[in-house]
Amino acid sequence: MGSSLPPSPGDVAEGATLAGKYRLVRELGAGGMCVVWEAEHLGLGSSVAVKVLKSDLAKDKDCVERFEREAKAAAQLQSANVARVIDVDWLPSGVPYITMELLIGHDLGKELAQVRRLPVETAVDYVRQACNGIAEAHALGIVHRDVKPENLFLTDLGSLTDRKLVKLLDFGIAKTLSDEARRLTAPDAVFGTVDYMSPEQIRSASTVDHRSDLWSLGVILYELITGRTPYAGDARSVIAQIVSDPVKPPTAFIPDLSPQLVAVIMKALAKDRELRYQSAQELGNALKPFSELETITNVVAMLPPGSLPRRTSTKPPRMPESVRDARTHASWESLPPKRGISRAWLFSVVAIVFLVGTIGVLLRLGGGERFGTVAAPPASPPPPVASAIPATASADPAPPQLAATNDPSPQASTTSTPARPARTVKRPPRQPPPRGDSPKPPPLPDHL
Repeated sequence: MGSSLPPSPGDVAEGATLAGKYRLVRELGAGGMCVVWEAEHLGLGSSVAVKVLKSDLAKDKDCVERFEREAKAAAQLQSANVARVIDVDWLPSGVPYITMELLIGHDLGKELAQVRRLPVETAVDYVRQACNGIAEAHALGIVHRDVKPENLFLTDLGSLTDRKLVKLLDFGIAKTLSDEARRLTAPDAVFGTVDYMSPEQIRSASTVDHRSDLWSLGVILYELITGRTPYAGDARSVIAQIVSDPVKPPTAFIPDLSPQLVAVIMKALAKDRELRYQSAQELGNALKPFSELETITNVVAMLPPGSLPRRTSTKPPRMPESVRDARTHASWESLPPKRGISRAWLFSVVAIVFLVGTIGVLLRLGGGERFGTVAAPPASPPPPVASAIPATASADPAPPQLAATNDPSPQASTTSTPARPARTVKRPPRQPPPRGDSPKPPPLPDHL
């Protein structure tokens, strides 16, 4: 980065364009050293965040060096749980700025202001995610030194999950464990937010190491679960308590808290840093049994907000209806037209076959007993027929019922009509109609 130049008030304002590619849209917020803007990347059309050092601090060499160190530290980190740095540059006035990913959501400090305390599982999940970002920074020799709820940002993962992704912010007072960094920090300097500072950080900021950040994470977990920090009062009182007073166990405020979880919190808040967890990964592993939520993978976390489909968890995500309908419609259009009979035609055929079969069954079962054996002869008497049978035997061959049934006409009941020789009709045995085919009508008797 270049040297400091007199600031120009017109460099940073709504609608201004930085480096010919970032157009400032609106101011998002301001801190002690910087102002954060939402900006549009003119080439890509995407939204980014631009963090600009305040113009009055651009004259301070130490502030500029710390701002530069923040940019370098954050640019090295690729964890999903650290806000990504996209670009670093200078305004024409000599004021440095950092271009970062634009996060959608709010910080953990605002979350606590609204709900006061969180469920244990959610609190543990947030701290474990913070441990992931801190662990990468520590692996690169970077100590954050200002881990607090306001520097843990809760960003949305999209409409398909209620999980929040924790992003570590603001490496403005980060310390690099090197001789150059030690020279930038005065032996008696105190940096950080009092409530979350470790005892060694209060005594001397130049002697802190990565275990100071673990103390801060322990304080955050304590506050998320109980709704308050371990020590209360004004800044001087809190500083004195951190250095000399023991930490009250969280069961003093939440009696039903798990003893195992209490042991983890108290170890993270050990006054002697040699008795604390010695790495962020160790602290995260110790907290794992108290949250069943799955770890958010880097692949999913690096996707922009809103790009994920709707529920992770352990089940596959449900496809949005618009996509599902479009895919179904396209697949049906790509298929060849169906050939064959229609449903209405098939129903008609089945109905006709059923009706014909029913009629045939009734005819077959009736057989002549229910509906009569045969049709009656013509009304006029037939001519006399010569018979070789004696007249005395004319009344014996057939029973009266059969004769009466075979000739129901009035002429059959008179005595003047010559008697017809009776014939015995042999009917075939009854058989059930064949399945699947329409039954044929029974054959007519021989005399017809």
